Amino acid sequence: MSFQKLPPEIISLAIRFLTDIHPFSVFRLLRVDKRCFALVLPVAKSLVFHTVRLRFCHHDHDRVDQQVATVCAKLRKVDAFHYVKRLIIEGHFSDDPPFDYDDEWRLPRVSHSSPLNRDPRDSYEFEEELDGRGWDLYIREKDVHYACWESVAGLVKRLPVLEDLHHLHSEQFPPCLLETLHHDRPGCRLHLHSFVLRSIWAPTAEEHEYRLVTSPSLHSITPYYDTSTPEGIWQKQSFLRILSRAPNLKVIYPRADDPTYDASGAGMTRLTENPGDEHPAAIERLRVKHAYALMRAPALQEWAPYIDFSVLQILDLRSCILGEALASWADNLRFPALRTLRLFLGTRRDGCERAPEFYPQATRFLHSLPSLSEIYLESWHSELPIGTLAKRHGPCLRKLSLVGVPWQCLTEQDILQLGRYCPLLEKMTIPIRRTQGNAEEVATYKALGTIKNLKFLDLVLDVSDPTLDDEHASVDPHWDDFDNQPAGVDLGGINPSRNGHLRRLLINTLIDKQLASSIFKLISAAKPQHAPFLERLSLSMQGQTRPAHLAHCEFSHFVRLLSTEWTIERDIRYEHRERFEARPTLVSMLQCSNVVHPWLAETASGSNTSPRNIDGVLADNCGLGKTLTALAAVNLDSLDAAKQHHQPTLILCTITLIDTWLGEIEN
Repeated sequence: MSFQKLPPEIISLAIRFLTDIHPFSVFRLLRVDKRCFALVLPVAKSLVFHTVRLRFCHHDHDRVDQQVATVCAKLRKVDAFHYVKRLIIEGHFSDDPPFDYDDEWRLPRVSHSSPLNRDPRDSYEFEEELDGRGWDLYIREKDVHYACWESVAGLVKRLPVLEDLHHLHSEQFPPCLLETLHHDRPGCRLHLHSFVLRSIWAPTAEEHEYRLVTSPSLHSITPYYDTSTPEGIWQKQSFLRILSRAPNLKVIYPRADDPTYDASGAGMTRLTENPGDEHPAAIERLRVKHAYALMRAPALQEWAPYIDFSVLQILDLRSCILGEALASWADNLRFPALRTLRLFLGTRRDGCERAPEFYPQATRFLHSLPSLSEIYLESWHSELPIGTLAKRHGPCLRKLSLVGVPWQCLTEQDILQLGRYCPLLEKMTIPIRRTQGNAEEVATYKALGTIKNLKFLDLVLDVSDPTLDDEHASVDPHWDDFDNQPAGVDLGGINPSRNGHLRRLLINTLIDKQLASSIFKLISAAKPQHAPFLERLSLSMQGQTRPAHLAHCEFSHFVRLLSTEWTIERDIRYEHRERFEARPTLVSMLQCSNVVHPWLAETASGSNTSPRNIDGVLADNCGLGKTLTALAAVNLDSLDAAKQHHQPTLILCTITLIDTWLGEIEN
């Protein structure tokens, strides 16, 4: 029986499956026939028009009505009002002279905010994308423009299935929109990403903001405060007091900065009255971020009287934290419902290591938590053992992200322990060492196959060269006379850069489609029989010299110049599950260079030539007609193959090209 002849309910099931697994395939079904078109069209509209963005950032407030009318016209033309579930309002009303603004409304690009991205990403990761779009406000402007928001309120009334309204605009959330949510969209969640109360400074403005902070629609807030001034402390206390007054408030992302206040703080009487009647708020998501000051124990413990930590599910602590604070939290705080943790383990200065006693304190804090399903550790260090982490949280762990500083990578034994203790792990981001495809690197890829439920893997390949920073490093015995000669460029580090260092960097960094596919096949082949397939693998690069030499950042410049990021995805079709496709997701700067200097082309080709594409130069000079990336192979012979095919002229050509690029960047 052909697909077209299936009963409508079976086709609807197939459409629903594709919507969850591979949304882009839904649009192909629109072309099958009229019957499929009628069944698929509502689903396709729900994907395309799921999110609408309104950006108001001009000086003429009358243009708001014009922009909203444009959006309404587009939605009306395709009858899509019933498919919009998320509305994002952002921008800033400026007093600068008006400028030409394009009122033409277009569909938002595919991003975390779109259901077309099934990576899979949860709503919290989407909110992180919006986190950097809000305005870091500490006091609202005295001039408000509430009247111009009436057209936006009219749009909200025409969106019957609206679920989330994200307000990132610098203006305070207007009364007309709040009234519309209460009367017409009571089920819509309100997210205030730039949350500041003017009532602290102007008592006459209390009425609307009192209704705002006690609104049943209010779901999340991102407050800003400064504790270096008396007014800032009062502002923070006000935020603490309102937590228990919003009946449905579930998310709070407090953020502390240190600007200069120019107000006196005279209001907030209605919000601070009767403190004895308050009860801890049932907050489910808490992100505490300190922009400048170190996070000490009170930074989290001070929330205990105001937040019921027994219902907290997501805890985000991505500021620089003192080790004593982690130890204190392990002793004094309990989070029985916690399922997701994001923790920053680094210092305010990128690349600097923590004191040795910090990592036992961090481990102690992690052991005090219940078994988590998602763990994200930034600036991870090998001093925090993977084995103990896997034993404690492995039974429930589904997502693990370890973002390490360069030269901190997981070993084969670390990965084997994840495979042993984490039976449910399906999505992972980890750094591993790239070592020219030798036996150690191959064993690491095979170890990844022991994580039987792993479906989505992001590998960060660290190409840092320890021999550049080790004072006692000996010359590589495999190097020939050309390798031992001083390089034409300095890679940074203690030891002088030689051609061998540069060639090793080229072999490690230049990954082509064949090599990326080989890594995917090697990991997939190592998985147990009947285990879920590895669905997607992404490959990216990092590398730099040791912290003491961060001033010499040439090595990291070379890595960015040479590396290409790859994504390898498996075919979702049942009869073609063994197939996969590798595609570059970020092309190297080297490949983006379309024209080479004539002198450089002449050096590479050995004869007088005109400027050409960089791929042609490398191919002409490689002897066997192979590009430079073909020198890197994921097998034990990669080093010998590289030495066999490498040519001094090619190395010198690349050195000169890199030197030219760095000069252009500096200028």
